[in-house]
Parts: sequence; structure tokens; C-alpha cells
Amino acid sequence: MKLIELKSRLVNAQAFIVEADDGGPIRTIINGRHTKPTGTFLSRKCGRPMPWEAAEEAAQFLFSEFDTSVMSWVAQAHRLEIFRHGKHYQYIADHRRNMTSVSAHPVEIIELKKYEQEFTRDPAYAEKLRLAEEVYTSLGWAFIRKTRQDLFTREHLLLERMAQYRHSRVSAFERALVLQLLDANGGRAPFGDFVEALKFEPRALAILSRLMVDRFLHVDTSRPLSKDTIISKLFA
Repeated sequence: MKLIELKSRLVNAQAFIVEADDGGPIRTIINGRHTKPTGTFLSRKCGRPMPWEAAEEAAQFLFSEFDTSVMSWVAQAHRLEIFRHGKHYQYIADHRRNMTSVSAHPVEIIELKKYEQEFTRDPAYAEKLRLAEEVYTSLGWAFIRKTRQDLFTREHLLLERMAQYRHSRVSAFERALVLQLLDANGGRAPFGDFVEALKFEPRALAILSRLMVDRFLHVDTSRPLSKDTIISKLFA
């Protein structure tokens, strides 16, 4: 494990982050006694398996995998240790996203719950989240709370469909076809032209999915995918 002292501006407090030596999940063993669904997601973007212990965690994985503003992400990313006024607080980050240089924040920490009231039902837990948010904010990071209402959306259905293709092999010829199409149209083209160039819609979707995860192509997945959906080449 790696211990990192944080230069936060939290008053009368010290804060440390404990990370796994390899930068992966700090907690990887899923308790066999759990009766809730658990599993592992093999991330193409990050090149490693990520464990999930709640449906909300698994859903967030898809958003981060296909979000082209996310350089990399990790589940159960680190343990935040806070010492303040003689008290010791420990917080394990559900999900960390390392963002591109043009994003509003270099890092996003996402806390995931099934329902909104779970963030505040226990006063001690709510205080721990408040302190964690103070620390992250002082570092210039974003601290975001999400529930299943934010995650299980129409966009999530599209991402589930695309996720089955995230490891698809894309040949040099197919990549050249995509580049030729986009370069001939100023780096942008509708999905209908993409399908026409590749001759087969399921194959076009597979290539699009793989190249999005690789941060080569961008599509606004918050809107339904149609022949008019604009695909753009990522320049950053």
C-alpha cells in the first residue's frame, strides 16, 4: 500500500490517501457471504478487472468506460484517512475518474448509493462524507453523489448495448475507412454514413464502441443513437 499525505486546506486537520501499490482497487475481494449481486467488469480502457458490489457501481462503470473525457478510472480507488479534533475518519472512494486536461476538475470522486436518503440517514456517515468532500474540494477535485435514478437511464441502456463490443478487434483496413470518412468531412460524420462505409450496422456499432473506449471517436451517448447521430474524431 502507498500512503500519500494530502496538502488540503482543511482547517485543524490532516488527511492522507492510502492506495494500492499497482494503482488498482484497494479492496478487490468480494465477500462470499453477500446475498446481493456482485461481479467483475473487465475494463478495456483501464486494462484491468474492476470489482463491483452493487448494481449502481456496475452501472457507473459503463459511464466511465465510454466517457471520452475520462482518461482512466478505478473502483474502490483509495482509502481517505482524516484526523481532526482528535477523531479519525476513514472513507473508501467508490469510484475515481481521472479526467482530461480540458475538464472542469482533474479528478472526480463519485459516491454511489441506491437512494438519496442513504447519504444522510446516519448522521455519523453524513459527517464523514461532508469532511471527505471538504478534503477533495480543497484539492480542486469534484465530489459527486449519485443514485440509481441518475444511473439507470435511457443512456445506460445504450451503453449496455455498446459494452458488449468494447473488446472488439478493429482491423487496420477498418480504421483506415473510418479515418477516410471523417477526414473527408472535417472530422465529423453521421452514424448513417458510418454504417454505409462499413456495410453492416452491427459491425459499425462494434467498431464505434471499441474506438470510443480507446478515446479515438466521440459520440454524445445522452441522446439515442440514430443514423443522424454525429460521430467525431477526438483530437485530445
